[in-house]
Amino acid sequence: MKTAGIVVVVIVILAALGFWYKNQGDSTQNPEPAPISPTTETKDSDAALGGGSASGESSAPSETSSATAEDAAPATVKVNTQVIAEVAKNINASYSSGAFDVTSLALKVGDSLTFKNNSDAAIRVSSNPHPVHSEHPDMDSGMLQPGASWSYTFKVAGTYGFHNHLNPGAAGSVTVK
Repeated sequence: MKTAGIVVVVIVILAALGFWYKNQGDSTQNPEPAPISPTTETKDSDAALGGGSASGESSAPSETSSATAEDAAPATVKVNTQVIAEVAKNINASYSSGAFDVTSLALKVGDSLTFKNNSDAAIRVSSNPHPVHSEHPDMDSGMLQPGASWSYTFKVAGTYGFHNHLNPGAAGSVTVK
């Protein structure tokens, strides 16, 4: 009779361990997200510097914790809001009827300006001053036939005056920051 009691106790213990083990496996495969309290603190500096965890772990108490909501500290969620890269933009400028449609423009370093010749004659986009083009000597399109385009990427901050070398009154400027 004593042996039968021991066998029953062992079976009950094994059943309890099996139930516990099954529930442990389920919680690691499909973990419940930790609730976020209304007093959540958001920090981007720690995450941007490599702090925190890449696995998304939270310091919030688990659902099996014996602490009550009043006892628990608010969860801390770290958010990385650092800009990885800014996308450079490309602006289009058209030349027609003896003038550029863009005469004053503000851009950022890395942005480009594409000049398109929509006139019926050739043009040459060059930097100021006319006729020596010494402000930015690399800003020179060469001859652009009707329908042709040429792009210039601004690599350094500053002011870039430009004009049509064949019609110096057709001019504009770009401020790059």
